[in-house]
Formats: sequence, C-alpha cells, structure tokens
Amino acid sequence: MAALEPGAGVEGNPWRMGWPALTVGETVSGRLGKDSELLDEGSYADYYVVYGEAGQRVVLEWHSADFDAFLIVFNDRGELAALDDDSAGGTNARVEMTFPVAGTYFVVVNAYWPASGGSYFLPLSDAAEPALDFDRAMQLIERLRRDAWLSDAELREAERLLEQLLELVRSRR
Repeated sequence: MAALEPGAGVEGNPWRMGWPALTVGETVSGRLGKDSELLDEGSYADYYVVYGEAGQRVVLEWHSADFDAFLIVFNDRGELAALDDDSAGGTNARVEMTFPVAGTYFVVVNAYWPASGGSYFLPLSDAAEPALDFDRAMQLIERLRRDAWLSDAELREAERLLEQLLELVRSRR
C-alpha cells in the first residue's frame, strides 16, 4: 500500500470528514465492525488524524484481543509514512516514528484479516529518546560476521539499533 486511494479522505479537509483527532497522551478505544469502513479486500478500518511537529517522536500502539491489528500511518500527501503488524507483541501493532515535517498525519487502524473485528484501544504517546546500546549492537554485528542466523526478535532489535544509529548521524549533521 503506497498511498491512500483517491477519495479516501486526503483530498479536502479531513476534519469535515468526521475522522476523530488523536493527541499525544490520549488513548482512544473503539470497535472495528459494521460501523467501520470496509476496505476493498474485505477488512475493516477506522481512521484518526494526528498533528505532528517536525522532529516530534511518538509511539502508537494498537491493541486488540479480538483480531490481528494492522497499523498504517500516511502523511498529508497520502504517502506511506509507517506501518506495522505485530511489533507490540502477539497480534498487536506498534509504530514508533519521528515526524519529518510539521503537518497532518492519517492513522489507519485495520484488521489484518478480512471480516474480522472487535474491540480495540489505541494510545498515542511521546517516545522517549531511546538509549543506544552500542555493546548489544556490536554483539549482533559479530553474529552476522560469523554467518550466524538471527531470530525474528533479534532482527527487529538490529533494525531498531540501526534506526537509532541513523537518527544519531542525522542529528549531528
């Protein structure tokens, strides 16, 4: 999914479309089902609008005990900014991101499987600047040098560490 489909709400004013705003420190709860939007592939989705400041770090965690949560974030041009399926553990989704520019972002909370739904909650919080664990990064690098396989959890950890290193490099330019 590269961009929102035409007519999906990016054009025009999303506030008039009735999409609720989500602010940092707030947790919304809802229910995916017959009152949600039905996407082309048959899955349900609800939409939220978030205003972000350039450089602001946030965490969105979408939790449900009823279905496999899939979380998508688009910028105000309808371009994909972030997505996640299961990073919050089990079938819950988590996106930690830094807004590259100030503006409006669109959050799509979606059931991964068609016709599944149920109750959910979605908190939006400030992301603390993570501490960079150089020792752990070196351990993972050494394992990769020896042609060792990394588990899925270790791959996610390595990805997170690389993203932290990139952010550190960018911040010092």
